[in-house]
Amino acid sequence: MNKRKLRNTQQHIKWSVPEKPIVKINFNASFDNKTHQSAYVIVARNHNGEIIIAGSYLHTTVAKAFEAKAIAYYEVVLLWKDMGLSDIMIEGDSKSTIIKCMIKSRDKS
Repeated sequence: MNKRKLRNTQQHIKWSVPEKPIVKINFNASFDNKTHQSAYVIVARNHNGEIIIAGSYLHTTVAKAFEAKAIAYYEVVLLWKDMGLSDIMIEGDSKSTIIKCMIKSRDKS
């Protein structure tokens, strides 16, 4: 039997504080295909690394993983608007979600 070697291709990038006056908002989402539930967490930090706001949320009747990540990103945008922030940096766990949400044209998928 052949032995396979697994290697970690993920990069480990250390979190860094944003420059003043930027607020960095991080989000992460997960999805359970069996129950169609998603959970996500949002953390906003200032230039000192202090947590301004943090929360975790649960959604039911979510169709797929992309939808779960899009909901989390949408909640980040609502948080940004509600807090009246002008200078923000958003970091998420899904580059494709962030790119699709930033496109102004309608998604045809």
